[in-house]
Order: sequence, then C-alpha cells, then structure tokens
Amino acid sequence: FKVRAVNRTGESLDSYTSVAVAPLDETLVADTVDVLTKTLTIGNWPYNWWYKYTVPSGGTCSNVVPAYRRTADLIRISGNTSYSYTAYSDSKCTVELADVQFLTKPGKPTKPEVAPGINKLTLSSSVSGDGDITRWQYQQKEGVGSFGEWEPIQVTSTMLTRALTGLDDRKQYQFRVRAVNSTGDSDESDASDAVTPLTVELTARNVTAKSATLFIDGNPGAWWYERTDPSGETCSPAVDSNMLTTSEVSLTELYGNTNYSYAAYSDNQCNEEIASVEFLTNPGKPGTLTVEAGDRGGTLTLSSSVSDAGTLTKWQYQQKEGEGRFGEWEDIPVTSTTLLHVVSGLKGGTGYQFKVRAVNAEGNGEESGQSMVAAPLVLMLEVDRIEATEATLTISNWPDEWWHKYTTPFGGVCSWPVAKGTSTYGLTGLSGNTNYSFVVYSDGGCSTEIASVKFLTKPGKPETPTVEPGSGNTRLALTSSVSGDGDITKWQYKQKVGDTEEWEEIQWQNFAGDSDSTKLLHDVSGLTDDEEYQFKVRAVNAEGDGLESLESEAVGPSIARLELREAEATYAIIYIINHTGTDG
Repeated sequence: FKVRAVNRTGESLDSYTSVAVAPLDETLVADTVDVLTKTLTIGNWPYNWWYKYTVPSGGTCSNVVPAYRRTADLIRISGNTSYSYTAYSDSKCTVELADVQFLTKPGKPTKPEVAPGINKLTLSSSVSGDGDITRWQYQQKEGVGSFGEWEPIQVTSTMLTRALTGLDDRKQYQFRVRAVNSTGDSDESDASDAVTPLTVELTARNVTAKSATLFIDGNPGAWWYERTDPSGETCSPAVDSNMLTTSEVSLTELYGNTNYSYAAYSDNQCNEEIASVEFLTNPGKPGTLTVEAGDRGGTLTLSSSVSDAGTLTKWQYQQKEGEGRFGEWEDIPVTSTTLLHVVSGLKGGTGYQFKVRAVNAEGNGEESGQSMVAAPLVLMLEVDRIEATEATLTISNWPDEWWHKYTTPFGGVCSWPVAKGTSTYGLTGLSGNTNYSFVVYSDGGCSTEIASVKFLTKPGKPETPTVEPGSGNTRLALTSSVSGDGDITKWQYKQKVGDTEEWEEIQWQNFAGDSDSTKLLHDVSGLTDDEEYQFKVRAVNAEGDGLESLESEAVGPSIARLELREAEATYAIIYIINHTGTDG
C-alpha cells in the first residue's frame, strides 16, 4: 500500500510503499465427532459469529457464538447426508465470513431381514441419507458361536439386498450389517433373527445300466435340469403334462458303467443351480463270452468285455458242469473292462458252460448269455516203473515248473522245481512195501496243489531166512520178515539141495496155505532127511514181486528115531526122537 494525507489546501506527497502483507483468511472447518454430530471450528475471526446450513434445504440462523469461542457443536444432523454450512458476522446471517461442506457417516442400518432360500440366505437392510455409499459389510454367526470378521458386500445403494451362498443347511445363522461411505463406517445394525437355509437335495434312484430316476427333495417349486457330464445336455423342464412341478424325472438312454453328473436349476435357462448329483450307472451286458481250454489240465480261459469307461470293482462268473445247474456267482479280481480269466480246478474232459457279469461301485451289471460248452484238458499225474525203492512220476498237460512232496507216510519236504516243459521225474530213496501219496504243486512253497497220485511200492528185500529143522522128518521151518505198511498177498521161496543147482535155474514156488503177513513162518515138507538145503524168499504185494533175500545157511531136516531106554521083565520105556507130529 501507499498513503497520503489531504487537507483543504491539497494532497500531501505519497508515502513510501508498504511491505507486502496478505489479509487473514476466515476459515470454517467441520471436525468429525461421530455419525450424527459435527463440530464447526472458525479461524481468524475474533468477533461474535453466527452460522446456518444452506444444504440440504437451508437452516435457520443460529444463536450468537461469542467471540472467545472458536467452536460450535452441531446437533440433530442426519447420517449419510451432504451438508453445506456458512459462518456470518451478523445476527441476520447476511454477511458471510466462510463456509464448509462435509458428508456425515452413515447412520445405523435397520435390523437385517433374512429370507431363507435354497442353500442360501438373502439379507435385506437400509440406511437413510443422500450420500453415496461405497460398500456394505456384514458379520456372520453360526449357531451359538461368535460373530466373525466384517466381510465386504459390493453394494453402493442405501438399500441392501444380497444373497449369501455356500451355507450349511443344517445350521442357523445370524447377521449384522453396516454401511460405509467416504467419511467412514456406520454403527453396526442390531443382530438379525436366527435363520436356517432351505434344504434341497437331488438324488439318483433306481439306477440301472441304461436308466435312472432324478428325485428332488425340498419343495423347490418349478425346476429344470441338465446333464453336465459327460458331453452335456440341453436345459429341460421338470414338469408333467399339466405343467405342474414334479419331484421325479425319468432318465433314459443312458450308457452302462458311465459316470454322470446332473444339476437342478431354479430358472429355465439353467443358470441358477440349486442342487446337483453324481452317479455311476450299472455295467451293461458284456459282449460275447468265449471259453477255451487252457494250456494246462483242468483249466478253461474266459474272455469277454463290457463297454464304456467307468471303473469296475470286479467281474463275476457262474459255472455249470455237464447237465447240471448254474452255481453261485464267483468273484474274479479283474477291474478292467476287458475280461481274460483262467478258471482252474475243473475236471478234465468234462463239459462246462459259463455266464459272466461286470460289477462296479453302483452294483451288479447285466449277465451275459451263456457260453458254448467247453472241456478242459485232463491234468493227470501218473506213476510207473514202480520198484521197491524207486518210481517215476509223469505229469501231463502242465507246461510250467512244478514241485512235489509226499504227504503219506508222515509227509515229506517240498522238492526242488522240475524244469518247465519236463513231464517226468524219477523218485528214489523210497521204502519197500509202503503206501505213498505224492502231490504236485505249482509253487515253490508247495501250497497250491494241481494233482496227486497214490501208489504202493513193491516189497523190499526180506531178512535172510532162518532155517531150522521142522516138526518131523523131512521138514524145515523157515522164518523171515519184510518192512512196510502194504498188504502182502503171498510169499515165495526157492530151494537148493547142496551144490547141485544154480539159483538162476530154480523156479519160485508159492508157500502152501496162507502166508500174507509181513512176517514169514512156514514149514517146507517133503525133504530128504539126509540132504542139506538152502533157501531164498521174497514177498509179493498188489504191485508185484519184491526183492529176493540173501540165501540161507544150509540145513538138513531132522531124522525121527525110536530108542529103548529102560527094560524090565514086564515093562519098557520107548523114546521117540525128532518127531512132534501125529503122522506115523
């Protein structure tokens, strides 16, 4: 500034230019205290002042605010409302000093109303005011638990409507809400009533290989459905001919052993899903069942297949022998849709027929038609070349390695394997005149039996016969024995007089009478009393002639004679020597 003084004579000279100075700025500030209360603060005004709001709709001029008070509390203002306040220097509020604009926080929302829906709950609330809401928030409580964290709801209207999904239809829920604007958060609402979502369940019933029934429970009103897997299906209404809602829908033309996924919807565009179900159809009817004889005795190989790609848990088969009936279903531990299975333990040369079916987690599939008649090869275990201490096992129609052991008498140990493709095996170290039961196995632990045979070894070598004079002239008593548990059918002997003959030229003779024990005690009669004899013996059983014994010592029969021991005038005593029989 410059100044000059003026009187009646005239104007003075100008002063020097002042220092540059800015005037004080009368400011008006609104400080937030809470949702419905503000504090106006004026700056750089040392005098009394008045105020009023011009937005919304204008207010009345306030009482005077004394000069020594820079602040004034505003009351009875509304939440979530845009205000414009002006400060004045006169009691009529005509000379404006400063102004301020501000938005109050949202007020307390109304208690939320909660409407139950299908697997959801819909919240409704509102808050007053003309301010812009930036979002809503809610807290959730399950049952008797505590309210959780505040979660956002992206709604900017003062009217809140929002569906909350993914809730458990077995629980009750309560909610609190609050509104948020650019100034801050409102007070939280009162807690809603406890509400449980509606329950809607979609199930698949009466499932077969080609059909099923969708059943919806929970009274959803009108509903639609579509197949979402596999390959999808168009949206279809679940209504009857009178356009009334129904709880059941029949599904046909399905494929066996296939996983399906169906969903139910509350709208005819199949957008609002209310329930879903997944199910597996039963396996369909298997293809042609072929049965062929295996490469080993007593086995038949079954082959078939079932369509589609679902996971099987097993197969099963029924078996019929000859003209009999089909038996019980037997499990086959095959989970592939293609069946290749060997049935063992069958009778070689006997005709069999089969039926099969596939099984999955849903249940049993359709059974196949019965197969053609097929007969397995004869798996046979034979023994030949039987002697007292050895024999030969021969197996037929077994192409793999095999093991054996005897189970009678007393049980033996599992043998070393007989090489693949070898059908004969020589047994040694056997005991004569013994009943054996040999079993052949397909494993080195001798646990899986495939065939068995029983046989009797020929008698072994008897003890060297003991020869003693018999009970009378021309008799010699022979004794011997042979080991084993077999039944002896007879004994035979050879006799030789002195050195006059060779054993090879002498014929075997049967003992007269019974001689079927393993112990021999027999008299040979009709001998010459002045000769010595040697003998060989052998036992015979059902299998054949046993080994011959060593030759006995040379022994002659006893000679019977009479001797006069005492003689008197009227009597005498006569002794007979070497005779105990009654002949003579």
